[in-house]
Amino acid sequence: MTKKHIPALRFDGFSNPWVLRHLAEFEITTGPFGSTLHAEDYVEHGTPIVTTEHFKSGMLPLTGQGVPQVSDDDRCRLKVYWLQTDDIVFSRVGSVDINARVTELQNGWLFSGRVLRLRPDTTCDAEFLHSVLETDPVRGAIRKRAVGMSMPSINTAILANTSFYQPPTLEEQRAIGELFADLDTLIEQHRTKHANLQQTKTALLQRMFPQDEADEPELRLNGFSAAWDEVRIQNVSDVLVGNPFQSSSFVDDGIRLVRGMNVKRGWLDFDQSLTVFWPSIRGVETFLLDQNDILLQMDGALIGKSFAMVSKTDLPALLVQRVARVRAHHNVDPKFLYQWFAKDFFGYIRSVKTETAVPHLSALDILSFRVKIPPSLEEQRAIGEVFADLDALIAAESRYITQLTQAKTALLQRMFV
Repeated sequence: MTKKHIPALRFDGFSNPWVLRHLAEFEITTGPFGSTLHAEDYVEHGTPIVTTEHFKSGMLPLTGQGVPQVSDDDRCRLKVYWLQTDDIVFSRVGSVDINARVTELQNGWLFSGRVLRLRPDTTCDAEFLHSVLETDPVRGAIRKRAVGMSMPSINTAILANTSFYQPPTLEEQRAIGELFADLDTLIEQHRTKHANLQQTKTALLQRMFPQDEADEPELRLNGFSAAWDEVRIQNVSDVLVGNPFQSSSFVDDGIRLVRGMNVKRGWLDFDQSLTVFWPSIRGVETFLLDQNDILLQMDGALIGKSFAMVSKTDLPALLVQRVARVRAHHNVDPKFLYQWFAKDFFGYIRSVKTETAVPHLSALDILSFRVKIPPSLEEQRAIGEVFADLDALIAAESRYITQLTQAKTALLQRMFV
């Protein structure tokens, strides 16, 4: 930002300084309180009424599915709380710095008592306003003024005290607003595709693996018919817990060390801030990882969910304490075995672990995990490839979302004052 209130990155053809605005210049309304509308007043088919949980991503639902709805009588009675296209909604409690723009799809919906409605005037483009309210300085200012220790909250006065800069022309505002609207739409499309792929995988895991006492799956690839065998992980793999490498001997470059913090939900994170190295494999060859090893985080709130398979690009790497390695036997396909962890491991861990201050997974817990295996390695590989391909699609969508979100963050920093 310059002293003349001009952004670092700007569309061609615009040069005038931006002007200071305050949300107090716009209409701000608090939603109906509990005495006006009760949960028992909701109906199965009616007009949707949005609350804070419906726009945590910065966008409102495209349909009323899953959104509470009110009767026509209540809708008429609550006419003052109708939403119209280009309104901006804010969470009044909790994530008070999150806002969403009302589109034509939500025109005529209502908003709840946990929501504030902001209605811009004709001098401010709503898509631009939604975007400028997403910038870090504005969000930080709102959070700073919020009241409440355990649950932050804001009211009309706090929101009205929010200031921002806008271009002097609607033409520039609209150009900026449309750019970010297109980005948001693209991000949401990939999020939807990502969610659909995950749902597809969940459904296939239920149908392509035997359930409960069954020894065959409901859905089976052609050419296979033999019953599956139920075994413990210790019967089909070698399990190893990592080595307590001393942090004083870490180096800036060498062999990667895989610690618990590197094991995410389905992938290994070797971000520079998380990665440390060991000088060589000499003396610690036992802990050297191989491609297709399955790694499990053994401590923390996400045990049972944090596991990943080692890829060729992750190597060379060494196994650190509080991470377990599961290496499939030669007659078991590792990609197939990995899907059992995706399907049942978290539920299994919940059934055998008690709540503690620091949740911990033992080697015995892992060794005792029961899975069902088809006798044919060919069938295992075929199933493993189906899910490996699906996982690759899911991972690709996740990368797109990350890249687009990072691009949006960078533009938010450079295109606003």
